Amino acid sequence: MASSVDQLDFNKRENKSDEKANKYLKKVGDGLTRTKAAASSGVRKVKGGIFVSLLWIKHKCRKTSSKH
Repeated sequence: MASSVDQLDFNKRENKSDEKANKYLKKVGDGLTRTKAAASSGVRKVKGGIFVSLLWIKHKCRKTSSKH
């Protein structure tokens, strides 16, 4: 049978592991926030690049079709 001292020691260890888990989860959450912001920025850049590229192609096609 476990003594009360053993129980207190177990509870302290449990609290420390909970604190470590909370710190880890906070770091992961912060990292995901930064990742989401970077991905969002990247998507905006890709969409802008595609838009500009399609306009360029559209203008090139118009120029060649007007020569005929």
